[in-house]
Amino acid sequence: MGPILLLSRTSLLIARYRHVALLEIQGKEFQLTPISLRTVRPFVIEDIHLVSASEEEDFNISDNIEIAKFLKSRVNALIEKAQEQWEERNAQAKAAGDPELPHMLPLIRLKVCTSILFPRL
Repeated sequence: MGPILLLSRTSLLIARYRHVALLEIQGKEFQLTPISLRTVRPFVIEDIHLVSASEEEDFNISDNIEIAKFLKSRVNALIEKAQEQWEERNAQAKAAGDPELPHMLPLIRLKVCTSILFPRL
């Protein structure tokens, strides 16, 4: 058997599930086997357009307290989503015979677009 190389996919934009790959080379033949990394923290991204969200969720766009409550609820929903993803990945790994890992804190990115509220001069 030829040399074995480990390749990594590390872009944060595609960081839903990170993998390494096992590349086996024998003569002119090769085989690439993806291996999921289980110790990568869950990463959840969401974009919010604040004006549209205020119309859909019916909150006052000029009230900072209501905006803060709405954004806090969105962050909490993203945390729950990340925990569900972690549980699902752990269950899949456990079914495959791997040990269960303790919960890891998720990475949450909430991008809030306020361009209509504060137009450029």
